[in-house]
Amino acid sequence: MIAHFLIMIEIVRGMTINQKCQSPINILSAKGAYIEPLPKSRVRIDSLKKPFGNGHALSFDFKTTSLSGVLFYLNNANTKEFVGVEIASGFLTYHIKCRRLEAVLTVAAAKVDDGKWHSIVFRRKRKRGRLIVDGKHYFQNYRIACDTEGFASMTLGGIHPSDADFVDSFEGKPGHFEGCIKNVDNTAGILTLPKYTGVSECE
Repeated sequence: MIAHFLIMIEIVRGMTINQKCQSPINILSAKGAYIEPLPKSRVRIDSLKKPFGNGHALSFDFKTTSLSGVLFYLNNANTKEFVGVEIASGFLTYHIKCRRLEAVLTVAAAKVDDGKWHSIVFRRKRKRGRLIVDGKHYFQNYRIACDTEGFASMTLGGIHPSDADFVDSFEGKPGHFEGCIKNVDNTAGILTLPKYTGVSECE
C-alpha cells in the first residue's frame, strides 16, 4: 500500500501541464472551478511570471448567489500590500491597501448575486487601477499608490491563511463566496499552476 501511494505521488509529479489541464476542474479555461461555501475553499496562484503592475490586466467570469465573500485579490507578501474585490450585500466592493493609501470603494451599480454570469477585468495603468464589470468602467482614475514592484501572487474565491494578517479589510465579514469562476486570464503570466483547495466542478 505504501509503495503504491509513493508511485501515485511520482505520477502526479511527472504530469505535464497539458495532462493536468485534462482535469474537469480548470479555472484557466471554460471548465472553471466551483468555490464551496467553506472557509478553506479557494484557488491560489503562488507566483506570477512577472509582477502584476503597469499595463497588466486580470480578467475572468463568475456567477454566484452569495451575498458576501472574497472574489479575488492580488498581493505582495513582502510589502503587505494588496488590491482585491469582494461581494458585500450582493454588491462588488473594491479594496486597496498600500503603504501610503487604504481605501474601500463600493460599486453601487453592480449587484452580482443573481446567479447569472458576470465578467470582471482589473487593469493597472502606471499607478492607477481600472475596474471593469460587465463592460462598464469604474474607478479608472483612482490612484493605487502601491509599491512599484507590483503584485506577485493571486488568490480567488477566498483568503489564503498566509495572507490573513494583512488582508484584514476582508476579515470579519459574514459568509464566504460560493459559485463558479472560469476563464481566468492574467497578462502578467502564471509561473506556478493553480492550487485548488476545497473546490469542485462547475455545473
